[in-house]
Amino acid sequence: MSQATPLCHHFSSQLCRTMGSSDGRVKAEELLDDVKDAAATAQVEHADAVATSVTITFEQPVFFGAIMYRQVIFTKRPLGFEYGPQANPGCCASGSTGRWVVTKITAGVGEVRAIKVGAVILQINGVGGTDKDKPEFDELIKKSVMMLPEA
Repeated sequence: MSQATPLCHHFSSQLCRTMGSSDGRVKAEELLDDVKDAAATAQVEHADAVATSVTITFEQPVFFGAIMYRQVIFTKRPLGFEYGPQANPGCCASGSTGRWVVTKITAGVGEVRAIKVGAVILQINGVGGTDKDKPEFDELIKKSVMMLPEA
């Protein structure tokens, strides 16, 4: 019984009342399950509320072979650009480099103005995209952007 006292300080009085009854353990387990369910629901609601922006890191050539890295925070969808695989350089090269690049600017939203066609997409919300095939990359973009409000 001496172990029940600290529990009374941390749990509801209902739990403490059931500890002394014959079916107290079952009721305590039911209450614990209810608390776990409530915590899981709160986590999902919190995740939904947090997804108010998407941060994409681009690698963009500027001049004379110099490269600039730019993080752009998007707060609305659509993002305003299309993407595709980066072609291998050179006259005889075929296929792609495995990297994803901006292929077309489709909207003039403020976030996209800093991005140029040919910019390489390095990360989306901290997740690297350069090693993903088309379906994986499409899913990464879709999941990242899904919670943003429409423009």
